[in-house]
Amino acid sequence: GHDPTLKYVTRYDRLDLGVPVEIEHIAVLTSSGHVSLSVVPGGLYRVKVWIISGRNISSAPNETTYRAKSSAPTKPRNLKFTRVCKDGVELNWMPPREPNGELHYIIQYGSNTTN
Repeated sequence: GHDPTLKYVTRYDRLDLGVPVEIEHIAVLTSSGHVSLSVVPGGLYRVKVWIISGRNISSAPNETTYRAKSSAPTKPRNLKFTRVCKDGVELNWMPPREPNGELHYIIQYGSNTTN
């Protein structure tokens, strides 16, 4: 089993913002090396873990980089026709409040009249 005096220090950085955001999480773990971290969907993170036993800390952290799974974006906002003519229309919209990653749009259209 684990020594009950062991502590794990986890630091994680968000790498895709252009500005370092470092968050530290200290946990005393007695049965496993599992820690839940709060992340933003689609965010790119570097995670470092040190082990502390008494007054001693591991000399180098175990380190990994990963991208959090993306969740679906919220819907586009303020969808409206800005120009309508006999052979086409122009649509405008604002991006979703929560894009949750890189956006690509799919426009579907069809006719509800019969000839």
